[in-house]
Amino acid sequence: MMNDSPLTEDEIIEQRRKRRLEISKKHQAEGSKPTPSQASTTDHLASKITKSISKTDAAKLENEQPSLDNQHSNGENDSILAKPDSNEPFSEKASMEDDEDEEDDMFADSPLPTHKKRKTDKKPSTVKRSLAGMQDTWDDVEGYYKVILMEELDSRYLIQSNLGKGMFSSVVNVMDQMTKASFAIKIIRNNEVMYKAGMKEVSILERLQAADPEGRRHIVRYDRYFMHKNHLCMVFEMLSLNLRDILKKFGRNVGLNIKAIQVYAYQMFTALHLLEECNVIHADIKPDNMLVNEKRNILKICDLGSASDAAENEITPYLVSRFYRAPEISKSLTLF
Repeated sequence: MMNDSPLTEDEIIEQRRKRRLEISKKHQAEGSKPTPSQASTTDHLASKITKSISKTDAAKLENEQPSLDNQHSNGENDSILAKPDSNEPFSEKASMEDDEDEEDDMFADSPLPTHKKRKTDKKPSTVKRSLAGMQDTWDDVEGYYKVILMEELDSRYLIQSNLGKGMFSSVVNVMDQMTKASFAIKIIRNNEVMYKAGMKEVSILERLQAADPEGRRHIVRYDRYFMHKNHLCMVFEMLSLNLRDILKKFGRNVGLNIKAIQVYAYQMFTALHLLEECNVIHADIKPDNMLVNEKRNILKICDLGSASDAAENEITPYLVSRFYRAPEISKSLTLF
């Protein structure tokens, strides 16, 4: 019995089923109910079957146990048992803790690649090196700063959106992390000539601000300047659309209503009066350089990048915007 191959569980179940069928057929053939003696005989047979099955199971376990022990001792089953454990979170966590406690062995035959990869990904120095490698790519070929959304400027301003690009600079919308207020930052191109022109604009803005400390004369409010990656950055109050966009949006084919024209004209002349008092020539007044607020009831003149002191220039009919010519200049009319 011990030399025969052990029965599988399915075979044992099949034997039980067949024996029960034989017993039930036997009782059906007799055509009568089992007597107490027959019932006891059936119980006796069932007990015998159970004992024989239990003996078979015991023999099976005895035969299988040495083979499992031999496999375990020979190391054949170690990899199979280790595979499920390697996918469990607990074993992964334990291996991470072991990796952290162990020192790197430079003479090891097969270092763990996952251990090295995990350490490389979490090194702050890797990020610093990648940022250091980008120092030459902050600007495009024309010297404009490559705007990156959510970048921090001057450890204070967070870039929210790109507002546009002009001849000398690009403009971004930022949030001041100290006051949570919105500002517009003008980023001058990375160029020595542009830098000098930008510092000249700063000096003119500071002069106008000193003449209008309360900001009632309709020149865009200047806050401060700073340097960022060799770019001069000027901080201004945040306004909305320029006058050209207002005309396209609200006055296409019909123009603005007369009340809005009166309000905007009065505010524009107020700003020009301040420029005259400070002896400043704007030299680039056009609808693009007039900004309105969100409520569309306040207009301010902006972009003094071409402005200069009146004493520095000779007044001629051509000292005007490069992109716009007033009708009286185009027709060479003398009004004064």
